[in-house]
Amino acid sequence: MNDLDLLARRMTALARHDHDLRIFGASTHRWVVYPLSAEDCAAACVRHGVDVLPEAWRYWVSEGPGVGPGPFYGLLHPEDVEPGEGPLAGALPLSDQGCGYSDWLMTDGDRAGEVWVDFRAAEGEVVRWYPSLASYLDAWLWRSYAEWGIECLNESVPTGTDPAFLDAVRLALIRATTRPDDPIQNQYPLPIDKAHGALGTLHLATGDITAAERSFDEAATLSPESDAWRALGRCRVASARRDPQALLAAADEGLRATPLWWITQGQLLVHRVNALEGLERWADALTAREAVADHFRYDLKKNLDLVWIRMLRRETDLAVGRVRDLATRGVGCDPKAPMAERLAQVTGGLLGALRAEGLGDRADLLEAALAAEPTG
Repeated sequence: MNDLDLLARRMTALARHDHDLRIFGASTHRWVVYPLSAEDCAAACVRHGVDVLPEAWRYWVSEGPGVGPGPFYGLLHPEDVEPGEGPLAGALPLSDQGCGYSDWLMTDGDRAGEVWVDFRAAEGEVVRWYPSLASYLDAWLWRSYAEWGIECLNESVPTGTDPAFLDAVRLALIRATTRPDDPIQNQYPLPIDKAHGALGTLHLATGDITAAERSFDEAATLSPESDAWRALGRCRVASARRDPQALLAAADEGLRATPLWWITQGQLLVHRVNALEGLERWADALTAREAVADHFRYDLKKNLDLVWIRMLRRETDLAVGRVRDLATRGVGCDPKAPMAERLAQVTGGLLGALRAEGLGDRADLLEAALAAEPTG
């Protein structure tokens, strides 16, 4: 198996785990590959004035994955790009970085096989970036694996994640935090504080709480919300240790910190709910859940969790008020639909879940109360 085959396998594993298209550019190429035929490759030579087709490029686009997924917004189809000019004459287009920047594969002379980048849109230069297509793809994959960790390892490891993939993510995060001399990372640095936080999540998943504490502390040191992140790390550790009293203390400390960004505040509010429920302080926990629902006003699940508890307590008026507010604002429903339809869309899953749990009387009560409300 050659290096390009190994890179293709790494890309396939990444695509399989990037369910929500969180990697930069994935929402454009969506991990859909388009292998090129021999005729396509020949046409690329003619269009771009290529005398000798680089073997690595030909192998990747025809025998390997093809065009589509790749660095930045994806590997370009050669028919979709105008031929290069000046220092890029006779080069093959690789990727569009955005902002007018682009990557090219050189095909002749001493530069053949090298990847160069065109920064002229920002009054820069055309400069050598990577010594080969393989090293270019390898750098992109290292960065993308680390990016996956940053995006997906917030509170826990997603269910069903392949252990071998997680190990590769761990290595990529370590690589990112050591700031290697890599052109893509230097040009577009990943948030190192969040990389340390993702490493902390992986340490917790393997039960290494001491290593997790170190990673969370390093993340807090580098974060612009240092005090809030330090408290958030302590929340994570307290949760792993099943210590609700320590969890509550850390959450409250974090909520008093400044600066405190919206997403961090939301995470701390959720930890506070978990702590209060762990301490069986049910009335306080309900108040905390209301704070979570108010904070995440457009999160249907968090709001319906509160409605569920209200119905368990037979607080139908409060439950109806929350549902009507969601429907009025168009959360979880078509905001252009009549109000009766919006209410049905918001509560459809909740009513079914209540009945599935043997709480059909609560479902009937909520449904009747909503039907009795004015829907104009």
